[in-house]
Amino acid sequence: MERLITIFSLLFIIQITNGAQKVTYDGHKLVRIIPTSNHSLTFLQQLSSASAALELDFWSYPTTLRQPVDIHVSPNYLPELSNVLQYNNMTYRVLINDLQRLIQKEYSPSAVKTTFKNFDAEYHSYPEILGELRNLVYTTNRAKLVLIGTSYEFRRIYAIEIFENESNTRPLIFLNCGLHAREWLSPATCMFLVRQLLSNNMTSLRANYTWIILPVLNVDGYQYSFTTERFWRKNRSPGRGGCMGVDLNRNFNHQWGGFGTSSDPCNMLYHGRHPFSEPETYALGRYLLSRKKEVKVFLDIHSFGQLFMSPWGHTRQYSPHYLDIQEPLMKRVSEAIASVNGKTFTYGPASIVIYPTTGDATDWTYASLGVIHSYSIELRPTFQDERGFIVPPEQIVESGSEILNGMIEMVRLIQSE
Repeated sequence: MERLITIFSLLFIIQITNGAQKVTYDGHKLVRIIPTSNHSLTFLQQLSSASAALELDFWSYPTTLRQPVDIHVSPNYLPELSNVLQYNNMTYRVLINDLQRLIQKEYSPSAVKTTFKNFDAEYHSYPEILGELRNLVYTTNRAKLVLIGTSYEFRRIYAIEIFENESNTRPLIFLNCGLHAREWLSPATCMFLVRQLLSNNMTSLRANYTWIILPVLNVDGYQYSFTTERFWRKNRSPGRGGCMGVDLNRNFNHQWGGFGTSSDPCNMLYHGRHPFSEPETYALGRYLLSRKKEVKVFLDIHSFGQLFMSPWGHTRQYSPHYLDIQEPLMKRVSEAIASVNGKTFTYGPASIVIYPTTGDATDWTYASLGVIHSYSIELRPTFQDERGFIVPPEQIVESGSEILNGMIEMVRLIQSE
């Protein structure tokens, strides 16, 4: 029976993949608008709400005056956007004139198959990531694969559990990565961390904690971004009106359906039919609940912005543990990150540092599981950088190295609590 289900799943996925035509971004622009008045800020917020109908892809959202708002727009819609902005006495600047040219730089020019030693030199598809996880488990006695669940398109969602001694029960540090499909630097950085945590010189990180790293939660969306549509964000479950996908980081069961989400299935921020409506978020939530007593740290790793954020996302009020525990830790970890490559990470509550969100993973783990050290990290680059999601692969190791140093400092701090 299991074999029949597997065969059916593969046929289903092949049918979906074959039916989709690869999207190219020749002539697509990235434009920047800086709201300088309350009127312009409100207008951009309204534009964001209607972005699906207008085929506008917001890479950063309008939340604060004079904070850059970057929008990916096709050449067909740029004249219309330009006219609308001009009518509202607003101007824009073209940051990237041809996104397709920038995308080409993400792919390794080498035709040589990636090996164990140079895995971190390029971005990888989900099957390649799974292959590397299996290779690492096979070649070490410090890890095992953990099946978290199954995606909408029947892909299995695997994490890797890393330990010094499997028979000893230790507090758990859980890293959730690849929640948004187009944020390729997140899975790549997390795979770098996996490989480093398994090395001989990281005994101190394994000595008192078990680590579970989930490289890609949104496996369908991530693979779709590789094969078909590079800037796809959501998962791949069907919605009303023929629109696909749910923003998985708006689908958790805490303050679901409020600020920073959308009830429009075509919108990038669509929160789903109900909390945990998606197999990916449901599987993760169920697994974390099963190990609730062990979880000491939950980290949700995204890209981009160079941010280190604590709850809350749904309110600008500080969490009960912010001033005494979360803020001091984020300050020290951010300093440790910056000491590697000089990259400054802004830290604070998510609702203040980035924008209001509801139904997100870190608020849920903090409120429902009682994980005090529940944080979200937005990797490089900053919002000022025009590249956004398109980070050259040669920066994977740099990104991983700075986050690893932050993890070393984080472990040192929580051990002293």
